Amino acid sequence: MKKIAGITMSLFIAQAALIVIQSITSGSVIVSDNSSLYLVGVSDASAGATEKRDALPGGDDVKKAALYYQQAVDRGENSAEMWLNLAGCRYRLGEMERAADAFVKGYAAGGEKGHKASHLYYGAVCYSQCKDKKSLKRAKEVFSQLLCNHPDNITTEWMSAYVRTLAALNEYKAALPYMKKLAGKERGAKRREWQDLLLYHYLNLNMQKEALSYVEELTISEPLESRWWKALAHIHLNRNELKQGLEAMVIYSFLEPLTREESSLMADLYLTLEIPSKAVAHYEEVLQDRFDRKIAMRLIDSYQECQPAKAIEWIDRVASGDKAVDKSLAQKRESLKLKLLRSKADNLING
Repeated sequence: MKKIAGITMSLFIAQAALIVIQSITSGSVIVSDNSSLYLVGVSDASAGATEKRDALPGGDDVKKAALYYQQAVDRGENSAEMWLNLAGCRYRLGEMERAADAFVKGYAAGGEKGHKASHLYYGAVCYSQCKDKKSLKRAKEVFSQLLCNHPDNITTEWMSAYVRTLAALNEYKAALPYMKKLAGKERGAKRREWQDLLLYHYLNLNMQKEALSYVEELTISEPLESRWWKALAHIHLNRNELKQGLEAMVIYSFLEPLTREESSLMADLYLTLEIPSKAVAHYEEVLQDRFDRKIAMRLIDSYQECQPAKAIEWIDRVASGDKAVDKSLAQKRESLKLKLLRSKADNLING
């Protein structure tokens, strides 16, 4: 009886293998791996994975193969080859949760020497494509197992998939260390994306200290990248560190032409920090583009500290375009005229 059962089992395996082998054509993604045949193409957790799956050979052949492999494992054939072949079929059929289960079981059945990091990765990605919270949590568990068991095998693509899974679970804080690793490992546009994403989440999670430390690192490693200086200014100003914020804005202005709003901000910072002589140049520049009474009043405040005569000129400009000149402006003009007269008298006496 045992012999008959053994023969029956072999027939199941042979029939399944035969069906899958018959599906192989030129360019097929059904490949051999240590005498096992299983579908590959599970490369990431994005929508692109669905497109790859749809391009694979399929139809009734894959359904029949899945049936035979399922019958084989149900009858006790607990080999990595059977589970991985079944996983490939389930994946091709779009049965993501069942594919994930089979990949993970195939990994477990491989034994210590047969454990392959890629099998856990495929399982985690298939779970993550299910989108429901339970499956996403399971994906996180499998990714954690992958990171723990195979730290030397982790690629940037795998780490990216893990970050996407954590993001889908709104566990952004847990994803931050991996975002930072990706920002350090990737190059070009991808590196830029991870740098921006990491900084965004530091700020969004109100991790001001971490955001400041990270941007300071970036200004040292990429000193000619203007956006890091702008980001550094933003963080300092949010922390009410006006002097440091102004310093970062000045460096930013050396690397990038300032917008009207940025010039106005720099002028306000100079004025607040009691450096009116520096503020006037920026206010003048802003007013050249378009007159703004509020900015003109700030320019007057700046000039009255360092060049009273210029302040009076601007008071007259503002007054000429404003029929209802308020009393404070008129008083400011008289005060500045008095200041000028006293200055002239002082020069004559001491001159």
